[in-house]
Amino acid sequence: MSIFQTAAMHGLNGEAYLRYYFDECAKNGEPPTNLETLLPWNIPENVAKKYSMCLGRAI
Repeated sequence: MSIFQTAAMHGLNGEAYLRYYFDECAKNGEPPTNLETLLPWNIPENVAKKYSMCLGRAI
């Protein structure tokens, strides 16, 4: 399954989710060692709102 499909399954806009992921990578200069916190089902509500990720998810 693609990251876009996974994000959509969790009510997130895939492009916005990737923008968030790449922003987090840029902060560290590399991908984070703990990817668990960046998985679509672990995105905090405030981050989803900030990046306008919400599709059908009630936040």
